[in-house]
Amino acid sequence: MSTAYLQLNNLTKKFGSQAAVDSLTLEVDQGAVLALLGPSGSGKTTTLRLLAGFERHDSGSIVVDGRDVSTMPPAQRRFGMVFQHYALFPHLTVGENIAFGLNEYSAEQRDQRVAAVLAMVDLEGFADREVTALSGGQQQRVAVARALAPEPKILLLDEPLSNLDPGLRERTRRELRQALAQANVTTVFVTHEQEEAFELGDQVALINHGALEQVGTARELYEHPATRFVATFVGRASVVRGDLISRDRVRVGDGIEWPAEVHGDAGPGVTVSVVTRPEALRFTDGVGLVGTVVERRYTGARAFFLVDASGETIEIEAPVTAARVGDQVSVTATATRVYPEGG
Repeated sequence: MSTAYLQLNNLTKKFGSQAAVDSLTLEVDQGAVLALLGPSGSGKTTTLRLLAGFERHDSGSIVVDGRDVSTMPPAQRRFGMVFQHYALFPHLTVGENIAFGLNEYSAEQRDQRVAAVLAMVDLEGFADREVTALSGGQQQRVAVARALAPEPKILLLDEPLSNLDPGLRERTRRELRQALAQANVTTVFVTHEQEEAFELGDQVALINHGALEQVGTARELYEHPATRFVATFVGRASVVRGDLISRDRVRVGDGIEWPAEVHGDAGPGVTVSVVTRPEALRFTDGVGLVGTVVERRYTGARAFFLVDASGETIEIEAPVTAARVGDQVSVTATATRVYPEGG
């Protein structure tokens, strides 16, 4: 029997005939951070709203610490929520915003709790500041502190960094990770940003069309994607068609053989999708897939090259001097992942 602190068991929510969340089953250990990753419309935010109690599920259950909270109203679940737009009160100070939900505390207890959560988010001494005078990153941390103040059982974050510019987002991401670790609160957060999910999540659940594609560590999703969708959504990837020769070899282009790690039950002779990472492809002077360099994206000592190989585009990471736009090149692969067509 599972001992996970938070369990989503076959959770389903339909809008009309469309399943926004489709038999979703997930587990989160106490104090762990789960990232719900996926494209727009995949069901991430609906899942978060079901957890918070803002939406009612059609079937399944939500269990926290062994107790089914599925039918509880939001106020009784003791979940903290940080919205995308923070929802801070502009007429209140930082401390007053954080203390807003602490009505059951004495004045002394409120002050102590406000100071404690401000320390968690690295904003000591900010209690008397006006929230309108804070930067976007600081406002985000105040919103997290306010959600943590009542000591919630679960913390829910809805695209918490989406309103920040890229530089501030990266710095705030590190600060948020430190705050969550210090608070030791079980957390579920929604994002469509892979880098954000990888850095903040102990586990990453990739959702597509309301269903779970794969859950695991960032490394597991990147290095061992269970489906073609996972392989192409997580990280950079190129897809070409090929014919499976055996469980460890695939033929691409004009009879070129590459190594293969086969997913699914495809057998020899079957047409498959061949997925490769840029770092697993290289230019070769020997036999390889022939194509033309159509683009070079400079990133420093290395570059990403787009190669058109008979109408199929592949992306290669190589030294910036490896090729020029317009060059005809030959490409080989050190590793590929092979999926049945449509799998």
